[in-house]
Parts: sequence; C-alpha cells; structure tokens
Amino acid sequence: MAVVFGPDTFTVGADVNIDAYPATPDYMAKYALKFVNLGINIVGSCCGSGPEHTKAIVELVGDREPKERKVIPKTRLASRTKVVFFDKRPIIIGERINPTGKKALQEELRNGRFSLVRGEARKQEGEGARILDINVSGEGIDEARTIRKAVLVIEKMVDLPLSIDSPNPEVIEKALKVVGGKALINSVNGKEESLKVILPLAKRFGAAIIGLTLDEEGIPKTVQKRLRIAKKIIDRAVKVGISKEDIFIDTLALTVASQQEQVLESLKALRLIKKELGVKTILGISNISFGLPNRPLLNATFYHLAKTYGLDAAIINPRDAKLKSSSLALKVLKGEDKGAKEYIKAQKGIIEEEIKPKEEADIRAQLSGAIIDGNKEDILRLAEEALKEGLKPLEIIDEILIPAITLVGERYNEGTYFLPQLISSAEVMKLACERLSKEMEKPACRPVCRRGRRGRETLPTQRKIVMATVEGDIHDIGKNIVSLLLSSHGFQVVDLGKDVKKERIIHEAVSQKVDLIGLSALMTTTMGRMKEISDELKRRRINIPTLVGGAVVTSQYAKRIGATYAKDAIEAVKKAKELVKKGIGGSGGKQ
Repeated sequence: MAVVFGPDTFTVGADVNIDAYPATPDYMAKYALKFVNLGINIVGSCCGSGPEHTKAIVELVGDREPKERKVIPKTRLASRTKVVFFDKRPIIIGERINPTGKKALQEELRNGRFSLVRGEARKQEGEGARILDINVSGEGIDEARTIRKAVLVIEKMVDLPLSIDSPNPEVIEKALKVVGGKALINSVNGKEESLKVILPLAKRFGAAIIGLTLDEEGIPKTVQKRLRIAKKIIDRAVKVGISKEDIFIDTLALTVASQQEQVLESLKALRLIKKELGVKTILGISNISFGLPNRPLLNATFYHLAKTYGLDAAIINPRDAKLKSSSLALKVLKGEDKGAKEYIKAQKGIIEEEIKPKEEADIRAQLSGAIIDGNKEDILRLAEEALKEGLKPLEIIDEILIPAITLVGERYNEGTYFLPQLISSAEVMKLACERLSKEMEKPACRPVCRRGRRGRETLPTQRKIVMATVEGDIHDIGKNIVSLLLSSHGFQVVDLGKDVKKERIIHEAVSQKVDLIGLSALMTTTMGRMKEISDELKRRRINIPTLVGGAVVTSQYAKRIGATYAKDAIEAVKKAKELVKKGIGGSGGKQ
C-alpha cells in the first residue's frame, strides 16, 4: 500500500486570518523531509501551496531514492477497528451464532429479528472470543438476506473480525459485501465445484479461507489422503492469488461416538499438514462430542489435546465453563497465571450455556438494554409494553431511555463503544422517542425536522437547534451524526443539509426561533464561513449561540470567532445542553 504525504499550508490554531495559509515553502519542505526519513515515498502539498512550495520540497527530497519496504507475511483478520494476528495460538473463534439446535434463535431469524444474535455476540466477546463465526442457515430462514443483516447487526455490537459460515457462494458474497474488514470464509473444500466458485470470491474480497479436507469421495480415512486434498486446495488458492498466510486447513474433527478411530487420524493429519505445507490449522472442536453425555468435558479435553498437535485456531463455545476452567487451570500449572488470580476470579460463577430469550427481565431493563444494544427490532414493542404496564411516557424517557443513551455516550468516550454502536443506539432512541411523543402534549423528544423548498414541519419544543454544513463544504456525515444524537437527547433539529449559504442559516435560525446554531466544516477552505456567520450574527445583534465542529476546527479557533467548540458528537450534546441550561440566546435571538 502506497502512503502519500500531501498536507495543506494551513496551520491549525494560528492567530492569523485563516485564508492566509501561513506555512512557508521552507517550513513545508522540512516536514516533507521528516516523513521521507520515516519511509514515505510519495510527497506533495495541497490547499494553499503553490509552485514555490513544490520547488522547495523537490530541492530538499527530490534526489532521494525510494525506500524498499520489506513485507513480512502474517496471518491476520480484521474488523473496522481491530486486527487479530495469529502469532499466539490457538485463537478462539466463537461458534454460538448458529441456529442449529437453538429453537429461540431459529424463530427470531425466521421473523427477521436479531436480539439473541446481539446478545450472543456481546457475551462471546466478553468471554474471550477473538473472532465470531456467523451461521444463519435453517428451516424457513432466508439465508442470503439474513446473513447480510446479521453482519451489520453484529458489527454494531462488537469490534471482532467475522467468519462467514456457509457453503453457499451467494450467501458468502452477500456477507462479504457488507463486512467492514478482512473476513474468514468458512469454508471451501476439495470438490471442483467448491474450488471454482469460493476461491474467486475470497480473492475478490480479500478474505481468508478455511479449507476442509474432503472432496467428491467424501472425508478420507487416512492422513495421506487428507494431506493430498489440503495440498490441492492450497495450490488452487495460491494460483488465483490467495497467499498461504490466508489459508487455514481443517482436517475435520468427527464425532468420537461413531468414528473413534478417526480422532487421532485427524490430529495426525493436522500436524503433518502444518509441517509439510506451512499453513495455519483450524478445527471445529464441538463436533467431537456429538451424541455423548457431558459434552463440555469432551470438548475441553479434545481442545487441549489438539493444541499439542499444533492447532492454530479453534471454532468453539468460549462460554463453555469446562473449557474456561481447564484452560485457566493449565495456565496456573504452567506458571502463566501469577498467584492464580484469573483462576480464582473465574470460580465465582458458572455461565449458563444455553441461549435464552430476554423476556425474563423486567420491562425497564429490557428497554434500557434495547437502547444500549441498539436493538431496533424490539424497541417499539417494548415501548408499547411499558405503556400498557402503566409507565408514563415522560417517566420512560427520563428514568430509562435518557440514562441508557447517556451510558452509551460514556462507553464511547471510554473507548469501549465505537461509532457504529453509538449511531445504532441513537437511532433506537429516536424511534422510542417518536412513539412516546405521541402520548404527550409537549413531547420531551422530537424527531429531526428537515426543511425543504416546499415548506417546513413545525414541531414546538423548548430545545431547538438549526444544523448546517457551511457553504462550499459537501461533507455532512459528522453533522448528521451530531443531529441524530441531539435528536435522541430531546432537541428538535432543523437540519438544513450541506453547502448551506450564510444568509439561509441566519434566516432559518431567526424564523424558526431556535436556541442554538450548529455549524460543521471539514476543510480549511470552508472553515472561514463559520467566522463570516459569527460576524454577521454580531453585526445584526442576533443573540443565538453557535456550536462549531469538524476535522479542521479547534477550540482556539472557536474561541476567536466567539463560538463554542465540540470535538465530537458526544461533546456536542453536552455543550448544547450546557448552553440551553445557561439560557444563552433562544427565541430567535434579539435584533
């Protein structure tokens, strides 16, 4: 991947007119040299620079030879925000998002609901899964449609890489199109029809693959035949451009109840393939115990046995109490758990294995959980149930929903929640507020109000803000997120969109009698519009406070133009509430 250095000449926070672009050619050239020394091979400049800047950069670094990068091949999977390396083995892949044998989960997936999927994703992450396997196949389930939704739901809940578990190429493709990161395909096998379809998909989407050692003749009985199939899969994968680091071979753990002699054959094949073919190995551990009592004991024992044969990754239930206990006990005995602290902590309780619906919790806990989990499917049903149980709309909002969305914001600030989860929770909050507002004469929560050319929707409220991305700037993702969060916290948001002229922003602020004006800019070239708006408000003596933000905006700049700065959406809500509480501005200001 090429890395390019091409900054603009604007110095954030400089005490000068922002259109002056104070960085000199020499100043920029020295910074270019620093980055070239760090290994950057392509340098240039952007906004505010001219021929003299380019000339200075060329004179300083133009005669440098490009640095060659040494690419160290590594096996890794990724979500949007996390990379999992397979340096330490084995990596745990959570198997629980699979409707097989789980009636409650089957019923939910058939009805297009994902409450249990959300809960299971969170629980498996909490119990140490590094990757989540997703299987949504079952009677009456539209697998291709459901896998897409499941991926989107799970990625909003956790930041783990995903394994797409299906032999169906249509299902795999639907999932890979929406996966944010590098996924694992589970699986391809030695059959020609599988190799011809699955391998090109893996190459196209940059996914890793699990190769099953079976072909048209079935599952081989011998180690050598499994080795031969593994080699065939690897050779074909490499031929289409998949690196060996992205290939896992599964020698297939068969149930010991019916094929006891095959247990060791599978492990011997695993060790031989790892040694001779140089790829990572993986097993579905739980298959081994099917049909026998006390399955967790067999699973845990087989898992530890497979580790001694060189297992790199295990598809298993991370919530299995015996697996956890035996793993922790082994760490104590090997001296890896100093003072047996992890082991002692784990003995305080055993986690229930079976997935159970959340209906056993009271309605307050369910409503709060729906906001925290971003559970869009259940929120309206839960709101209706709360009303039927006699809870007042304002009571639901103030005592349940607001604390829940506040907790989401706290988790975002702590770094335990990320932007997709924040947005998901805000969307669910908005749905709940829209429903509850119908029960109230003066709604405490209101939806975003968009003004179009043919008129406007007027919604009376005590807290009202006009939001806009300034003229010349077409970036509005950040502004939209802020609008959504403000709406979920009780503000009526008049969203004017992007590339909005100064005159329109001020006109709408006055005519709509707003309490606040929110401005966003992503570019240094458009940031000056904020000052123009602030100056015009002062000139016309319009006393409406302005909240500003965006990638190039700083607290120093906001202070200089007489505005309040918010570094992100969470802080925007906090600052907006503070301004309203102080009673600054409002009612369209004073002219």
